[in-house]
Amino acid sequence: MRQQFTSPLIILSLLAHVGCEKVATVKRPKIYDKDGIHFKHPGNWKVTTDSQRDSVRCLFLETPGNATVAIQIYLATEALEIEDFARQFSSNVQKEMARYVTVGNSTFGGPDDVAGYRSMTEQFSLSTLGEEVPHIRLYKQKQFGDKIVYVICQVSNEDEDFVDVGFDQIMSSLKYDSADEGSNDTEGAAGQPDAPSSI
Repeated sequence: MRQQFTSPLIILSLLAHVGCEKVATVKRPKIYDKDGIHFKHPGNWKVTTDSQRDSVRCLFLETPGNATVAIQIYLATEALEIEDFARQFSSNVQKEMARYVTVGNSTFGGPDDVAGYRSMTEQFSLSTLGEEVPHIRLYKQKQFGDKIVYVICQVSNEDEDFVDVGFDQIMSSLKYDSADEGSNDTEGAAGQPDAPSSI
């Protein structure tokens, strides 16, 4: 399997004590539709990265606080099973974390089949400056044609109720069609795409 993308998620993890999460505005969603990938996301969330490295594509979404969503797209022939992907992703994040941040031992749950996705959970804690913050990371896997799409959602336990509906909105609306790669870029209010966003 090719390299996983973890850097933006690590940066957000380092800010875990700074931000203030807000309720996901799922009733005023935006639509992201670019190069074959299509999904709705809360209106107060933002796609900050959409990049390609070799055959792997990765998108990151940020919330007003410190929750994050990563979407990674692999060729099906290069993709791992969800359990192997989750454990490798978790290990990579820990290896790349700053020295002054301690990542607690992870407890994994699953895999299970949930709403059309192969799913796993990971419970862990981040500690810095003497403060420990429990987190949850959700891993989702779904095949679209010759591609495997992984969705990785991360949030502190105390903020989960603010963002879980946003995670669900992305997952329930996510579609991918490699035939549409190279299509027009749009991100805007549902049914009313704005000009292409700069990410």
